[in-house]
Amino acid sequence: MNTERLFNIVIGELSIDKLKLETELETALNSSDDVDTKVIKIKSILGRISTLENSIAKFSNLINNNNNIQKEN
Repeated sequence: MNTERLFNIVIGELSIDKLKLETELETALNSSDDVDTKVIKIKSILGRISTLENSIAKFSNLINNNNNIQKEN
């Protein structure tokens, strides 16, 4: 499997995970839970989204660096 295909698969999976978390966030925002429960859920989901976004950025950066090295050779 070539690197570009692997990159596309991983980024696709991470993007799907992010969409699922965003849907979960909407559900938490619109739930009938009490305020304290909502706040806890929302903070947790936002933390997971943030971690996922950082993972996407880091992985993209690693792939770009790898591509630049390969172009130099």
